[in-house]
Amino acid sequence: MTFLVMRLNRARRTVDRALGVRILLIAGAGYGAVVLAAALLDAVLELPSWWRRILAAMAGVGAATTALRLILLAWRSRSDESLALWIEAHHPLDYLLVTAADPRCAGNPELEKALAAREFEPAVSRAAWRGVRRPAIAAALIGVATMVLLPAPRLARVVRPRAGDVLNLPARTFSSRTRPLVVRYTAPAYAGGEAVTFEDPTSIRGLEGGSLEVRGPGNPDGLVVAMGDTLFQASKDESRWQVRLGMPPSPAVLRIRDGPVERLLGLEPVRDTIPAVRLVAPDRDSVVRVASGRIRLAALASDDRGLARGWFELIVSSGTGELFRFRTSAIGRRSLGGRSDSLSAILRLDSLQLQPGDILHLRAVATDLGPGYRGLGSSETRTIRVSRPGEADTAAVVLMPPLPGDTAALSERLLIQLAEALEARRSRLARPVLVRESQDIGRDQANLRKQVADIVFTRLSTDVEGEHAHRAQADTASDLTPGELLRQAEEATAPDSEEQLDFQREETPVVAINRPLLEAYNAMWDASRELDIGEPGRALPHMRAALEAIQRARAAERVYLRGRAVPAVVDVNRVRLSGKREDLRPVARAPGPAGLWEQRLRRFVAAISLIPADVPAARDSLLVLRLELLPDAPAVAASLGEAIAALRGGRNPLPPLASARAALAGEPSLRRGLGGWERAGW
Repeated sequence: MTFLVMRLNRARRTVDRALGVRILLIAGAGYGAVVLAAALLDAVLELPSWWRRILAAMAGVGAATTALRLILLAWRSRSDESLALWIEAHHPLDYLLVTAADPRCAGNPELEKALAAREFEPAVSRAAWRGVRRPAIAAALIGVATMVLLPAPRLARVVRPRAGDVLNLPARTFSSRTRPLVVRYTAPAYAGGEAVTFEDPTSIRGLEGGSLEVRGPGNPDGLVVAMGDTLFQASKDESRWQVRLGMPPSPAVLRIRDGPVERLLGLEPVRDTIPAVRLVAPDRDSVVRVASGRIRLAALASDDRGLARGWFELIVSSGTGELFRFRTSAIGRRSLGGRSDSLSAILRLDSLQLQPGDILHLRAVATDLGPGYRGLGSSETRTIRVSRPGEADTAAVVLMPPLPGDTAALSERLLIQLAEALEARRSRLARPVLVRESQDIGRDQANLRKQVADIVFTRLSTDVEGEHAHRAQADTASDLTPGELLRQAEEATAPDSEEQLDFQREETPVVAINRPLLEAYNAMWDASRELDIGEPGRALPHMRAALEAIQRARAAERVYLRGRAVPAVVDVNRVRLSGKREDLRPVARAPGPAGLWEQRLRRFVAAISLIPADVPAARDSLLVLRLELLPDAPAVAASLGEAIAALRGGRNPLPPLASARAALAGEPSLRRGLGGWERAGW
């Protein structure tokens, strides 16, 4: 290596160091300028965290792009010829250095001797660092402006943006302790325990059982935080207040009051569903002569969060009349995994020691990772009955199906047993757990009541495939209270004192069994009301009355038709004007108070009428109405949520408000017929 090459390398290192500092200063000045502009914009508009993340990313990408571009330009100029030209431009050497750097003149002793007497290193150093001066001044000015104009919390909001950092600002920047609010929601442990932070939200949506941490600026003294009748004590955390609470089981409003200023925060719990279980095998109920052999059991289970355990539940009922005994057992218990899994087992009928007349009920059951008070996920129930001696001698009769009261009676007995067991554990259970388990039994009671109602209304319908009965009563049965339904049942089932039941009024003898079924329906209605409020003890008398009525329906005389009843071509009674036109008899309905939906519609109209004068009040009113509509009208609640977001963001709320108005008002009602004068004989 010649002495000239060594001198060029030293000059190159000096230029590279100065160029590196220059690139860093230019990129830093550009980054600082973008951050300063974003911070000033945030100070005026209070940008959300996602906007600040975008601006911080833009600043970083811009600085990196600028630095990369300058590095590429410098890399292209690293040859000896380019360096020599740059040195000659800043310190003329009569082109001796450019000529010596040419590969064709490399090693020329005359050129090296001439350049040895020429000193260019100090000039190169001065020229290289002179180019750093302007970027350094620009970076210094931007740094000083940032320190003078922006406090550290404002700068941190842009440099390291995160949800909830608005509370790091000085308390004097906030006009009230209710704004802004930062809410941290943590999901239950079985759902992963993921935490999400919301900055100044209108409502919080999360899984039931999660925890909430609400924070706001200032001291907690004098602050009132309430949810319904429950008050929460706010505590101090550095320069802010905070309140911890759990996500409620139903939608609620959290009210935060700071003197005359009140802030509403909606809490929207998401109910974790119990596992869905489907019994694959056996696929139907069956009757066996001898309880022996093996039966393959198979089921599929799925859950939205994850399955925990599963098994097959067996209930054997033995006895007749009111003397029934039950045995409960389980087989095939195992742990489940993932969101879907399968269950399988082999049932040996010999091990159950079933006797003639015994009934085996089997179903698949699964639990998920959630709390146990929500109940078990279960499949439909299959029954296997051991036939009694002599049943084979019974002749099969077409057209008239078996009385469904047998299944209802057995189901009612099971519900009575569950209610008795729950009442026995009442003293050991907390009130919320007691209410939840009682409501689970109430739901099963309501499903059973619906099955009984389907049987009754089918028998009271005027379908030509079934029995001829009272059409007007069947059409209005869904609008009647249990007492009114029972009174109409008495009219339908009791024959006239002057007439015998001889089919003169288009009735069949099978209508007589409707009365005990309707009494059972009425008793089940009363039992459901008591169970829904967590009073299984008060529900038991009604449930036993329903069971007794079902037993009377089972014991009623059965009349089987040997063939299809042919409708008469001419209705003699109607032709002689001696029949009764019950289908034209007006149904008197007492005018009652306005329904729930009419009240909600009036509240909606009152809320939107506040928009021109007081937008925050209108927004709060719509929020309370939205939380009330969430359980039974989620589509309307979604439209109201869009309208609230539009009001808060200063956008046009009319489209979602119009959608909510149309849903609340419902479809226009159509009146059949011409009017009252049509009954006057026209």
